[in-house]
Order: sequence, then C-alpha cells, then structure tokens
Amino acid sequence: MADNTILTKIKAYFTAASTRENLTSGEELQTSLGKVKKWFSDLGTAAFTNSTDYAAASHNQASSTINAMTGYSKPQATSAITATDTLNEAIGKLEKAIDGAGTPNDGVLTIQQNGTTLGTFSANQASNETINIQAISTIMTSSAVNTSDGTTTIEERKTNVSITDSISYSNLATGSTYTLKTRVYDATTGDYLSITKDGVTSTEISTTITPTANNGAYINTFSIDSIVGVEAGTLIGVDEVLEGTSTGAVSFLTVTEVPKVYGFKINKNDTNPDTRVEYMYDAIGMTPAYMDFTNGTFNYGSWGNVWFISENRPVALKYDGTVDYELDHTDFTKKLDGTASDVSSTAYAGNFMSEMPTIYVKRWEDSNYNYMAFSKVQIDSDYLAQAHTNANGVVNSHIYLPMFKGYKDSNNKLRSLMGTYPKGNTKAQDEVTYASNCGGGWQLWDKAKIDLIMDLIVLITKSTNSRAKIGYGNCMTYDSSDANYGKMKSGYETDGSTRSTNAQFYGYEGTETTNYGKHHMIAFYIEDLWGNRCDRCLGFNFVNNEYRVKMTPPYSLNSDGTYTVLSVSPPSSTTGWLKNVSSGIYGDVPTEIGASNITGFACNFYKSTSGIFLAMFGGGNMSGLQVSRFWLLGISPSDSYNGYGGSPCYSAP
Repeated sequence: MADNTILTKIKAYFTAASTRENLTSGEELQTSLGKVKKWFSDLGTAAFTNSTDYAAASHNQASSTINAMTGYSKPQATSAITATDTLNEAIGKLEKAIDGAGTPNDGVLTIQQNGTTLGTFSANQASNETINIQAISTIMTSSAVNTSDGTTTIEERKTNVSITDSISYSNLATGSTYTLKTRVYDATTGDYLSITKDGVTSTEISTTITPTANNGAYINTFSIDSIVGVEAGTLIGVDEVLEGTSTGAVSFLTVTEVPKVYGFKINKNDTNPDTRVEYMYDAIGMTPAYMDFTNGTFNYGSWGNVWFISENRPVALKYDGTVDYELDHTDFTKKLDGTASDVSSTAYAGNFMSEMPTIYVKRWEDSNYNYMAFSKVQIDSDYLAQAHTNANGVVNSHIYLPMFKGYKDSNNKLRSLMGTYPKGNTKAQDEVTYASNCGGGWQLWDKAKIDLIMDLIVLITKSTNSRAKIGYGNCMTYDSSDANYGKMKSGYETDGSTRSTNAQFYGYEGTETTNYGKHHMIAFYIEDLWGNRCDRCLGFNFVNNEYRVKMTPPYSLNSDGTYTVLSVSPPSSTTGWLKNVSSGIYGDVPTEIGASNITGFACNFYKSTSGIFLAMFGGGNMSGLQVSRFWLLGISPSDSYNGYGGSPCYSAP
C-alpha cells in the first residue's frame, strides 16, 4: 500500500517523442511515457474499437479490477493527456477516450467550407460527422474600361464618363450578401472623384452582391462625373473593396490629351470689333493678346504657349528648303546662339522666313455668325490645312512666310532680307518668276496663307480691328519724289539708319501724333503684314464681279478651270469699309461694306466690276487707315505700280 501511495504522488513530466520507438529497459520514465504518447497520438480511434472488452477478456479482468490495481479513475469528459499529468490521470484519460470510441458503423462524413458543402462520403464511424475546412481567403480582381470604346483611357476634360468594371471573385459563400464599395481617385493627388450609380452621386458608392456560387463575376457600371482639371497623363484609380472579406482590387485608367480646338464666332449684326467676337471651344475663358502701346511690349494674354505661337520662329531658310539656323527672337542680326546672322546679306543662299507649324482650320457660317476653329491635328474631314498643303496634296509640317517684304536681287531672285526696300513696279508673272528662281517650292503669298494669318490675329486679339490691336504699320509715308516712293527699309525706321524693333509681334498706336502711320508692324515675325507696300495674292481672282478661288497650288494668274466660282456675292458698291465676310472652305471673302475705320473689320474693300483681276492685300504706304485685312480687287495681273509687288513664301513641293 505504501508503494502504491508513493506512485500516485509522482508527477510525470514528459513530451511526446518525435518518432515512434520501442521502450528500452533502464531508460528514464519520462522518456518511456513520451514514446507511449507518440504511439497513442499516431493511432486512430478505430484502433481502440471494443478495446475495453478486449482488455477485460484477454486478461480475464473487469474494469473495476484494473481500477483497483492501478488506483486511477476516469474523468467525466475526454481531454488530451498533458505533460504534467500523473500516471493515474493519464491512464484515466486514456480509458475515457476508449469508452467514447463507440461501435463501427457507416456514418456520413460531410466536408464544408464557409458554410458550403464541398462533398460527402461514407466512413467507418458510429455517427454522421461534419468537418469544416478553414476558410480560404477571398480573391478578387478587377478590370475597369471606358464603356464608350472599351479602352483604359479617358480623354481629358470629359464629363459623365461611363465606366464598366469587370470584377472576378473566388471563395465567397453562396447565398451570403456582400457590400461592394467603389471609389475613384486621382492617382497623382490622391483626391477622390465624384461618381454616380443608379441615381446616387458620391465619392463612394455601395453595391450589394449575393453570389450564387463560390467563384463568379460581377459587372459594375457607374459614371465618373467629371475629370475637368485632371491633367493628361494622370492615372485614375478605380478602387473596389468587398466589405467583410478584407479583400479588394484596383485597376487604372489613363487620362489622354485631347487635341485642343480654339475657336471664335463673329456676330454679323454687331459692328463693335471687340464685342462682336466671342470665343468658342478651348478659347473660352482665355485672355486676349494685344500690343501695349504705352509700355512698348506685346501682351500675349493666355496665348503665349499655344502651339502656333510657341512653335512659330524666325529662321534662315536655304533655297532648297533646309532650315540653316534660327534667329535671335529680339535681334534678327544675331543667330539664336548670339553669333552674327546673314539677315542683311544678299550673298546668302536663302531667305529669312517665319516658320509656321501645321494648323488645321474649319470655317463655316450661318445668317448671323461666321465660325472659325483651329487645331493642331485634323479633328475631322471639315478641318483643312490648306495653307500647308502642296501641289501634290501633301500637308507639310511647316510653311515659311516672308519676314520682310519681297526684294529682287541682281540675280532676279525674290528675296526676304533686312535692309532692303520692297520691290515695286513689277507684273504678277515677273514676281512669280522671281520667286521660282529661288528653287522648287518658292512662290508668292496665296489666299490660304493670308486668310490663316489674318484669322489667327482675330483669334488671339478677340477683335476684328487688327490694326488697333497690333499696330497701324507704315501707311502714311508715301513720297512721290523719293526713289522708293517713301517705302521704309526693312528692319529700319523712316530715317533708314535707326534699327526698328525686332519681335514676334510689335506695332505703334495710330493716335501717335509725331509719326502717325510711319512705323513697321510685325505679326508672327512677319514685318509689314500690312502697310509699306500692297502684296500680290495667288489663288484669289475677281472676274467680272464674281469670286474665283483656289486654296491650294498650283495657281493660275487669270484663274482657270481648277478654280471654284463662288456663289457668294461681293459687296454691291465698289469701295467702302469692310463690315462682313463669308466664311467656308474657300476661306474668307468680303460680302458687306458699311462699317468705318473703327467698326466692323476697320479696313477697306475695293473692287472693279469688269475685267480679270488678281487680288492684292494688306495696303501700302499711302493707304492710311484702310490697311490690315485690306482687299484690293481691281488690279490686273499685268498691271505694275510702285506700291504693288510680291514676296516669297516656301512650302515643300
């Protein structure tokens, strides 16, 4: 009895052996118990089926006898053997486990995950059992696209952009309800954007999903209310979160640049030059440009970085059409690198020109308005780059317009050079020949180029009185006793020795009392776009009181079958202040006079009703306030006069 008492007081501290091993005589008790635990833990319940009966029968002993022999008792509930159990406690737990093993039977074993039955099968067990597999994490992916075209791009400045987000998910519980939360954000700033779905507008939209299968898909459609102000190149994130699963997915859309369209409309019923022009499209809200006559500087307003101004530059252009170098923008006697230029050299094998990038123009009208729109790319077939189109129908990347009025050199080439006097007393055919003597692609101004420049000036100044916004130019220096009839030397003031200002845009106010109308004006690096001498214009003929127009080369001095005879009627009177024009694929043609030197287009129109005439434009040094968008339609191609001449332009043939 004493030995048994001592045995029951001994605590057994052991851990299960790592592998099944047989007991060894003489080893420590805790090692033996560890081996026993390993064996029992590796045995299934089936190994102990009827083990109690078997033990009693084999040893011819009842359970009570075993209890009496060992001194242990069975606990009320099954539990695992621990390392701190006494030997009797361990045997008691073992006996209780054996008692619960039951009788073998074909019970149904059911396997479930997240409440969903994955499968069942019969097993050698006493009753039906359910095994719940630990939940596997929900997996979700998404792919958002622009509903309109199926791409992952959104054009800048768009509103109400419909988005379709295709969501795939795995391991959701069937029949359960989940909340999908959608947010859209600017990936650069982190700001959330307003979105709308089913009439609800917010920065976060909730949608309920009830899966009918563990794995499936959901199409989430909604609209982004506006991306106005989001810059091109920005990523827009579409963030989808499935509440209650700690999972989500993000996909991205890219904001793409939309070619800007700058437009205006002219109210035909309003003669005020400033109020009759209204901005359209991307020009809305822009500040007009103007010459600050008081401070002697040009104020670009909002237009300084627009491509047709920022990419316009003064260059030395070789006769073969190759750009030799760029001039300093405020001192044409220098190259851009500061070294001396050849701007006044008759020996230079080329001309000095204003380089203009491609510009597509759409012109149309109704009874009340003229409409004009300008873009860097062809928005649709109504947008035409007629000024940049050569005789083969190719749209050139650049055209080159004369920085200075045309001068004929000793080689009978029409030149654009500083320090020369504009050539006059030449016939149209001679001027065409002098220009072509420079090489292929050289010609005179044509209507498409003139209309382009004149309309761009209206666009940036938001006025039809261009003279008042940029400068009056040389319109008052005519002198019949002077060898050059009072024309000003290119790049110099009236004294012929003082250098005039070099700039992209420059001019003097018409109310100047000392030298009214006795200065050069400059627009797009083109000196004397109006004033100093009237220039010949190809592609615009006036034949027996009707317009004949051709907007791309080749040209005929007297017009031919390739010219379009317009149904547009010219003004009924032979001369007057231009009030309105007609606008279309034929450019702009005068239709109505009756304005004044400060209203309408604030320039003059003149026509001869009988004969074949080739248009002159701009006005000369005796035209006074008539200059700017001045059209003279009464000069025959064979006429010559000291105030008429031609200037060289270049477009790659």
